[in-house]
Amino acid sequence: MDALNMELAERRIFVLLTESEGRAQLRFFEQVEGKKYAISAWSGGSLDGAGGAIGDTILKNKGINCVGEQVRGLLARFPMVSPTTVPAPANARAAFAHTIRAHGEDTFMRATFALLC
Repeated sequence: MDALNMELAERRIFVLLTESEGRAQLRFFEQVEGKKYAISAWSGGSLDGAGGAIGDTILKNKGINCVGEQVRGLLARFPMVSPTTVPAPANARAAFAHTIRAHGEDTFMRATFALLC
């Protein structure tokens, strides 16, 4: 994760999906004012194929429309808690490490990052 330069502060919308056995989390990041981001969150038992659906949405969009808005609609089925506003993350570790660590050590998990608009 540290080796990836995702330029998160240059993105208007990005998302993190994490899944491990019996546990799933979703974090939807949206730039709201200047370099601040609103983070909406959901936790539950399964993302029920949301990662693949996001990938399909990105590929079908072909860069024509704001894919972030389309992904927001796709994720509407997850009742997210009200957003928390935070400063722009300095890097991927700052944005995502806490959520990934929450799955615990010695746990097999999958993390999907979608860098949208």
